[in-house]
Amino acid sequence: MPTRGIRRLLWALGAVGVLTFCFGCSFFMNNQLATARNLLIAANVVLVPLFAYLIVLRSRASAQYRRRLGKRERQKQQELDALGSVDKLLKVNEQTDDRR
Repeated sequence: MPTRGIRRLLWALGAVGVLTFCFGCSFFMNNQLATARNLLIAANVVLVPLFAYLIVLRSRASAQYRRRLGKRERQKQQELDALGSVDKLLKVNEQTDDRR
């Protein structure tokens, strides 16, 4: 996961991209096509890579979650196996006590 500073930067870039897109649409509605085109291109230059980065970030976070979940499951299984071996030792100990 990105640090707090990186997250703030991503939010700021997203806000700038959305505002630029809104201004571009506004200029388009007022028939100022050259300015509108430039603003819409600038918004796309900002928003498309940001969107792609967020998709990649989401997939990385999912993979990290799956790895942590698998690790946790393996630890639980090891603990259960250890408890099973303790139970076996107790049973063996009880059997040897019964024979005496």
